[in-house]
Amino acid sequence: MSRWFSWLAPLLMCSVVGCGSDMHKILINETIGHVENAGTKTKAVQEELDKARKAAGDDKSKYRDSPEVIKSIQKAEESADDLKKVGVELAKTKQKIDLLKESITQEQQAENSKRHRGRLTSVVEAVYSARAELETTIKDIEKSGKDAKESLKVLQDKLREANSQFDSLVRPR
Repeated sequence: MSRWFSWLAPLLMCSVVGCGSDMHKILINETIGHVENAGTKTKAVQEELDKARKAAGDDKSKYRDSPEVIKSIQKAEESADDLKKVGVELAKTKQKIDLLKESITQEQQAENSKRHRGRLTSVVEAVYSARAELETTIKDIEKSGKDAKESLKVLQDKLREANSQFDSLVRPR
């Protein structure tokens, strides 16, 4: 799970330097929007797990028996599914970038990189922070016992699927 953000830097730099003058703005904004959306979905998973943890309290069996806890974990799973969809949309944007990136000069690439680096960095940092907080929450819940750990298996599988979607964006072809 810690590799989840290994895709961000190469993908975003590709979007910054990769396309023609008018289209580059569209694709940069589209890329940033998808990354922000990934952060929103990650935070949604986090919030639902926080609700589940609070509802369970000290009663470890609630991860297995409590409808409120189960419902929160299911909502977290739905957000993880949405996160995977964001990865699919980001892959489509990367394909557009790959088609157009050869038509831009080195000078234009440098200018685009300079112009958008700060915005890209802040978006990446926000998503990274949300992801780190989510990982901490998952570990804390798992420490609650076997029922808690078992209740998160489906969610973790869905998060792995989402991660693989993002990781596939930076694999060499």
